[in-house]
Amino acid sequence: MLDSKHRAELRAKANQLETILVIGKGGINEKVTTAMELALKARELVKGRALETSPVTAEECADQLAKELSAEVVQVIGTRFVLYRYNPALYEEPKKAKPAPNGSRARQKMERPARPFTPRAEGAKPYGDRPARPFTPRAEGAKPYGDRPARPFTPRAEGAKPYGDRPSRPFTPRTEGAKPYGDRPSRPFTPRTEGAKPYGDR
Repeated sequence: MLDSKHRAELRAKANQLETILVIGKGGINEKVTTAMELALKARELVKGRALETSPVTAEECADQLAKELSAEVVQVIGTRFVLYRYNPALYEEPKKAKPAPNGSRARQKMERPARPFTPRAEGAKPYGDRPARPFTPRAEGAKPYGDRPARPFTPRAEGAKPYGDRPSRPFTPRTEGAKPYGDRPSRPFTPRTEGAKPYGDR
């Protein structure tokens, strides 16, 4: 049974709930009972409604469903009713996953049996007993890389000037009577021919 304090708290929570169960002209049947059972199991607090076409009133719906599902009637207002049923499964802490019996996966890999040994073919030598690669001497008269002389310096041709001493390009004056760019007259305006359409109307 609900005490007055607990019932008041449930009524306050029910004001924010949406109606998820509607009872029509079919009344309370097996389908309605199953839907209410699942809703109470998932939410504990469920709001329902009895339509005008329902053969039973909202109060009768609440009493009958509460009796069949072992629930409590929180309130009945007009065509709506609220039922409550405590579900302890919603308050249980989730169970932690059990650790692996032998520790982490890396440890399990280390404890796996070793790969079976495959013997070498008859007469094959192990890697440590193979002879080293033979040394190929240089050709007669060849010098090593460190003893090669530097590239010889090629002097400039006689009379050639270095890049820094070359004179700048000479200035070429304009022809007599030529006007600078800023003093040239603008291009004369050529009127359109008679009947020609402007660019926007083409």
